[in-house]
Amino acid sequence: MEQYTPAGGIPDSGGGILLDLGAHLADQALLLFGSVVSVYAELDDAGGRPGRFFIAMRHAGGVVSHLAGDLLLHGVPGPRFRVFGTTASYDVGAFDGQADELMAGGSPAASGGAWGVVPPERWGRLHAGHTTRPWPSERGDWTEFYASFARAVRGRGALPVDPWDAVAGLEVLEAAQRSAAAGRVVRTVG
Repeated sequence: MEQYTPAGGIPDSGGGILLDLGAHLADQALLLFGSVVSVYAELDDAGGRPGRFFIAMRHAGGVVSHLAGDLLLHGVPGPRFRVFGTTASYDVGAFDGQADELMAGGSPAASGGAWGVVPPERWGRLHAGHTTRPWPSERGDWTEFYASFARAVRGRGALPVDPWDAVAGLEVLEAAQRSAAAGRVVRTVG
C-alpha cells in the first residue's frame, strides 16, 4: 500500500504507518491465507516516525505473504495488490475508488448505485503463462459494514467482523514491531 506523504508530513497522532496502513494489509493476508506462524519485519524511519514497512509472514498453511507500506512515496505508485500463485498471478493498480470519491467530496448518497463500482479501466489483470486479461473487480460498499455494525449493536444481526480476527491482526503487527526491533524472525501463536 503506497501513499504520498500527507501535507505537513507524517502525523504524530495515530498508530503510524505500521498500525494505520499495516492493519489493512495484515487483515487481508489473514483473511486470504489464514493464521500466521512467523513474522519478519523492517521499519524505515522518516524523522523519527516509521515511513515505510516490510513484513514477511509465513502462514500456518505454508503460504508466504509479503506486505509493504510506504508513506514516503516518490514517483508513481506500483500495483496496490499482487498475488502470485502456482499457475497464475493477479495484480490491480487501484482500490475500488470509494476513498478517492470521498476525498473529492463525493458520497454514497450522491453516487447512488454507482458507489463502489469499479470501471473496466481500473480492473485488475489476471496473468496465466504469457496471457494477460482484465479481471472484473467486485463492487465495494463500505457503507454495508457500518450498517451491519449498527444492526449488531442493536441486537438485530451478527457483527460484520469477528473481534478475534481483529485480535489476530494486532498480534501480527505486534510481532512485526518486535521483529523490526530485534532484527530477526519472530514466532507467533499461529
